[in-house]
Amino acid sequence: MSTRHIPLSLPGDAPARLTLQEPLSPQAFVRLENQVAQALRDLRAELAPGVDVAGEREFDSWLRLLREARLPRDVHAALACGHATSR
Repeated sequence: MSTRHIPLSLPGDAPARLTLQEPLSPQAFVRLENQVAQALRDLRAELAPGVDVAGEREFDSWLRLLREARLPRDVHAALACGHATSR
């Protein structure tokens, strides 16, 4: 098993780095994506309490549910851009 380091550039601040054990399965990647998003939301709430808007939390919860539903990528892309799709 190998380790992969993903540097994250933060202009004006010290860089951050995400460290992953490889190989990473598609299912594990989805879980990782959800956990990283949740960790960042939690950190944002700690740094700026009361700034989080209820509508933003609702939108985030819908996006998380859509990712977990494993919809085709074109549907995810359209929804993330705010475009409706018909199938």
